[in-house]
Amino acid sequence: MLSLFGRLFSIPWRSWLARICCFSRRRLSCAFRRPASPFDLTPLTDRQRKLKNDEFIESIDTNAICALASKHQGGLPCTIRCRHKGSFNVCFILDFTDGSTRLVRLPIEPAVHDAWDKVRSEVYTMQYVRDHTDIPVSRVYAYGRSRLRRDTYTHQVFIILDYIEGRPLTKKMLRESSEDCRRQLFENVIDMFAQLRMLEFPLGGSLMPNTTAEIWTRFWRLLFPRDESFTPQATIGPGLGPRIVGAFSMRKNELQVDGYEVPRFTAATSNEFFREQYHLLHSMWKMPVQELGREEAEREEFALHAVRPEKAQKTFGLQADASGDSFYLCHPDLRVNNIIVNDELRVCGVIDWEFSVTVPRRAFLPPSWITGHDTGSVVSKPDLSSEFFGVLSSRKQRSSGHSQLAQDWSVRDDVSFPMAYIYLDPSDLVLLFYRCIYPSLYNESPDKVVPNFFQRPENEQLQAEVVRRLHASEQYTQYLKDNDLFDDEEEPEWQQLRGWVTEAQKNLQQLRGWTYETREILARMERDMCTTNSRSLSG
Repeated sequence: MLSLFGRLFSIPWRSWLARICCFSRRRLSCAFRRPASPFDLTPLTDRQRKLKNDEFIESIDTNAICALASKHQGGLPCTIRCRHKGSFNVCFILDFTDGSTRLVRLPIEPAVHDAWDKVRSEVYTMQYVRDHTDIPVSRVYAYGRSRLRRDTYTHQVFIILDYIEGRPLTKKMLRESSEDCRRQLFENVIDMFAQLRMLEFPLGGSLMPNTTAEIWTRFWRLLFPRDESFTPQATIGPGLGPRIVGAFSMRKNELQVDGYEVPRFTAATSNEFFREQYHLLHSMWKMPVQELGREEAEREEFALHAVRPEKAQKTFGLQADASGDSFYLCHPDLRVNNIIVNDELRVCGVIDWEFSVTVPRRAFLPPSWITGHDTGSVVSKPDLSSEFFGVLSSRKQRSSGHSQLAQDWSVRDDVSFPMAYIYLDPSDLVLLFYRCIYPSLYNESPDKVVPNFFQRPENEQLQAEVVRRLHASEQYTQYLKDNDLFDDEEEPEWQQLRGWVTEAQKNLQQLRGWTYETREILARMERDMCTTNSRSLSG
């Protein structure tokens, strides 16, 4: 009892009261407050995000990082080899005196909405994959909370895991590699997907340990934080299977960080999954941006309308009353640099399993960099898909998972893959829609089709949405200017992407011109042939 009172009165009261207020606000907002409209929010600028993230990272106590790692390595001393920063995490690579290497990873708190639950889901997912497949995934030695920042009483979430030796895959490596090396890589990737395809789940969502912390336990931890660490539990055995919870998502996390309360959900059917994903897609593109122009707003609204759930249902062949659908574990961000390979392109590891979800069959897709639907393929589209699907065809008899993949991915039309990629990552909407879907729907340029679409009386409601977005952008832009936050210097990455899009639009417009000319020539030739034939017949 005396130790309890000692702990109670050793806590700075300002920090303690802040935690109470934070906990109360969360509970009251869930109970009484309706979610704000995206139009009403004032998202952080890229510069603000970078400043907050950098401030958090620079406040990390590297001595505390080393002490934490040594504690979980039998007290062996270690040194920090290097530090890497990603969008959501900062990683420290540590070398120990016995020659071993570990990685300590912390969620960047300003960039992550619910760091603790995100890490719990990620750790369980990684352990589940290790237990049920031979996919090379890092072993997690410990995860928990510890004081790892200077000048603060707060505790940071951490993971300690194996460091995978090798190199992150790059597209340059793919272009310059031999056909045998690429085949080795594709075989490894296909085998990974085949194993995941054989793991079926009854719901769409994220995996969690099959334990629940009572509300008072969470409340107590919030008020009286302490160092705590856990080791991953086994995922095989009675009562050790996963609990499917509302899906985590990178894009959902970004909305939540900006103040928009996006509920996490579980889906029982494919229809529910795609409907909820469209809600996320819709919310994301309603967030105000600075200096939004009418043409840009109309194009975005047009694309949103074109990929609505009814259209997706038709594209994917979903039944309105479908039930009993199965779901499959999907890596949420299998970019090339999340695959670690050796010099022969053999896969040594797959990293970054955070935000993993179970998805329906029609959303269980090959990596977009293979099919040519990723952002980096806007201008230069490497021809990897034919080679990849050729390898898949040659391996379809190896297991039921391989044959299911070959069957699921055999329908590779111009619309189904890009439509599914848009639903999985809403940020790709405009790029993929106008590059891959629009040409299959319309023969004329968007410059003509889109404005005419919004002038029709039946689309008055959509036009009103465009006006709302323009008004929200004006208010947000004024807010940025009033608070000296307006940034008229575009990031280099966005400048490059905008240049790619402009170049692609020029090429597409030129191609359309050639197409129209070709059609006229063919029509004229057909008329001439008909005239010649009729003359010869009459003669």
